[in-house]
Amino acid sequence: MLGKTIRSLVLIATTTTVQLATSTPVFCSTTQAETFKKAWVEQPLIPAGALMLADPRLHGTLRDSNCGSIHPMSDYYSPIVLRYFESSKLGPNSNLSYLINFKDGQIELKNKNSNQAEQFYCEQAIWEATPFEKIAEHPPISQTCEFTNKNGEADLVSDDSKFFQEHPELDRKSVVVAHVIPASAADIFTTIRYSDLYSVKNLSAIKLSDIHGEQLAAYRKEWINYINERKKNPLKLTQESLVDQAAYLKQKYHTLFLI
Repeated sequence: MLGKTIRSLVLIATTTTVQLATSTPVFCSTTQAETFKKAWVEQPLIPAGALMLADPRLHGTLRDSNCGSIHPMSDYYSPIVLRYFESSKLGPNSNLSYLINFKDGQIELKNKNSNQAEQFYCEQAIWEATPFEKIAEHPPISQTCEFTNKNGEADLVSDDSKFFQEHPELDRKSVVVAHVIPASAADIFTTIRYSDLYSVKNLSAIKLSDIHGEQLAAYRKEWINYINERKKNPLKLTQESLVDQAAYLKQKYHTLFLI
């Protein structure tokens, strides 16, 4: 709920049960889903297995450079989160600190030197890193993640300027720009391009008033469950399947997204 500093971490703990405050969204609007799929099929889909599984963009953070296998890290989760954090989203004086509790599935915002939009972008990075949450042999019970406008390690940044140019009806001060498909999908499934997930076709807008609501939490949980169920056989998941899942969820939660 808006204003709470402790929130359910459905993005980390896949066993967390989410109860929507309202009834399950009704499937009555297909416009967003159709528009989303059309944007993706304008270019050829990449055949399964066309790219290397040991992605060099991981910079040794997630995979060992010698064998390509995921290995434990001393710093555990924070470096992975920062890989998906776009530091340009934060102001020069903003500093956020989140305590992530892996045992009970909660995140707590410890430092409030930020606005709500900045909180959203930090929490989006935590969500996108979730598929790598269990890579350590002996994970800690909790960990603190620090965010500033200088420590983001995302290779790319979302094309927000072009997004707002294409949607002049949106008020930049009252919305946040969200990734429809989490960026980490490109590090798990080699059939999708990292650059595509930061392009306009993978962006949507959410009202600031909805960013701590249960609809967004449920949407994120569905994505993580979908990815976790399929990452054991990453070469079998095509880009088309990911796009279909994104369109399905956009239709299901169409009241959450403005575009």
